[in-house]
Amino acid sequence: MIKRHTLTFALLCASLSASTTPDSVVQALPTLTVQETNATLLDASEFDAEALAIGTAGGTSVIYLDTEFIGSVNTTADIFRFDPGVYAQAGSVIQDTRLSVRGSGATRRYGNRGITLLIDGVPANSIDGSFYTRAYNPMNISYAQVFRGGNGLAYGGNQIGGTINFVQKTGISNPGGEAQFEYGSFETTRNYVGYGIQEGRSDAYISASWNESDGYRSHQSWRDFNTTANFGYRWSDTAITRAYILYSDSDADLASGLTKHEAIHDPKKSNNIGAEDRDLSTFRASQKTALELDHTQLELFNYYQILDLDHLTRSTRPANLIDYDTKEYGLGARSTSDFAIADIDQTLRTSLLYSWGDNDIGGYRSAYGFGPPRSLNNDYTDGAANFQLYLENESHVTEALSLIYGIGWQHAQRDRHIKGGQQDDASSTISKFDESYDGTTPRFAVIYTLTQDWKVFANYSQSFEAPTFGESSGALDAQTAHTYEIGTRVNRPRYSGEFTLYHSEIKDDFIDAEASSGGYVAENYDTQRQGIETAWTVKLWPTPSETAAINLFLDASYQWNDFSFDGGEYDNNQIPGIAEHVITTRLRIEEPTGLWRIALTVERLASGLEINNANTLESTAPFTLVNLSADYKINRQLSLYGGVDNLFDERTINTVTINPFNASTAYSPGNGISAYLGMRLHF
Repeated sequence: MIKRHTLTFALLCASLSASTTPDSVVQALPTLTVQETNATLLDASEFDAEALAIGTAGGTSVIYLDTEFIGSVNTTADIFRFDPGVYAQAGSVIQDTRLSVRGSGATRRYGNRGITLLIDGVPANSIDGSFYTRAYNPMNISYAQVFRGGNGLAYGGNQIGGTINFVQKTGISNPGGEAQFEYGSFETTRNYVGYGIQEGRSDAYISASWNESDGYRSHQSWRDFNTTANFGYRWSDTAITRAYILYSDSDADLASGLTKHEAIHDPKKSNNIGAEDRDLSTFRASQKTALELDHTQLELFNYYQILDLDHLTRSTRPANLIDYDTKEYGLGARSTSDFAIADIDQTLRTSLLYSWGDNDIGGYRSAYGFGPPRSLNNDYTDGAANFQLYLENESHVTEALSLIYGIGWQHAQRDRHIKGGQQDDASSTISKFDESYDGTTPRFAVIYTLTQDWKVFANYSQSFEAPTFGESSGALDAQTAHTYEIGTRVNRPRYSGEFTLYHSEIKDDFIDAEASSGGYVAENYDTQRQGIETAWTVKLWPTPSETAAINLFLDASYQWNDFSFDGGEYDNNQIPGIAEHVITTRLRIEEPTGLWRIALTVERLASGLEINNANTLESTAPFTLVNLSADYKINRQLSLYGGVDNLFDERTINTVTINPFNASTAYSPGNGISAYLGMRLHF
């Protein structure tokens, strides 16, 4: 009996089983049909990460952190450096990366939205849909899966960006001990210790990391601590439970924006002289249980998450202190069923999620500029609830052709309750709201296997995104989008890769628009986005049938991000904050047994960033970064690695303050030349 294992079952395997090592950073996902075996869910090791995304009719990529990077991988920007569909640039706070897929959250000034973030398949966004990249530990991630756009609907990714799933290490995937110690420029230290164990039906993995740096710029120091643990128990050959705990705490000083001239000629400067900073603490507990019932695989999960954000701004004037204390809960289920109708094999996937919680806002707000405080105390609570249901069926019409059709429904509630302290403040501008949003998310797709290692696909999907709390206060409509994509995926011995072309038409996009008094206010605008996502790996030498003293590879990825306003006062203007052309190439030289590896990476932002919606402020300049990295295995237990980033000390501006209060200081320089040296130990 031949069985097509689907993405839902694969996601379970991702968090509960070991993975194999591919040949490239961002692998094209091959056509793979696996012979049915009696292996338990926990031991389904015949699935590597490419097989986890089998049959995806759209842009998808898999990123292996343990094996595919040469040198240091410590931030979100590092993780997605070679991904063709994820835009990731670190700003003035290196842990707070601007993370966007197909322009999701493009104009957001802080945090991120527009993507469903999963950790081991369990939702990790804040209750209103926003998220911070500090909430997980890149050093504890085994690999990441990216399901762009409608490809993420089966996991609750109803927003335009789709779904990103971070798969953590377990006692099965990483048995024994491992440690990493790194020292680099700007007094940067990174330390990680983890240990995995498996005994009988149980396994466990625990880790801790602590990192700190003075930062490249003045007033840019940061430090973070992160610890995780997970415990898995196999009740039987067809039932597994895994529990997870995460705690992280990070503090970061905020370097100020600069003028364009200052950012290029005096990039280490910061105009801050006070204690402006942003601190974030997260506690998260979750569990997932998987059952195999005849021809159905079922996942049940729940989670509890606490976030404490303290953000101090404008410390040289009457200060602003933003104090968010968020508590959120969620539970859900996913299933995959295999059956036949009229001798045609079918695969039915379902996803159900209900989440709720509230955000207590404290602190105090002051005037912009000098003068008396506008609001002495923040004292209100934002609440949210979300319900998501999605059903999708795949008809395997022939061995080569599959048709996919699905429909989802989402309901979201956003409300604000004003407490006594805020009500007593006559000058307060805070207003209450109670809004609800409903939308549907249909999907139609086709995938066809031309040859065993070559697929083509086409996909139509509709996305839906309710406003976050900040946008809800402006009574905005929910954002909807129609996305069309076509593409191909190839996996051959000499080369592998993916090419995807997409076009999205967005109605009621959330745009931080310029206000007449300066600054911004969230409004609905229609926009359109189109682009290319492509990544390829080529084995330059020797040929697959030959052996040589070294292997030579070329990795290349390219993003075309054509994002613009569609109608209104900004018609045809470029949406600010994201570069239109992003090119990354890497030349790898590797000793065949893995004794040593060397990589030369060239990152090119071939177009500048617009600053405001009107496109009237001076845009940034394109730039090119050259990075050199290497690693060497002393023995099976110990290896050394090191590298130099921005080898030629290029002066760059890689992020900007979008629609800034002060237009002249909207530019944030990237790091200058930096070096690091580290060691990895397995015991």
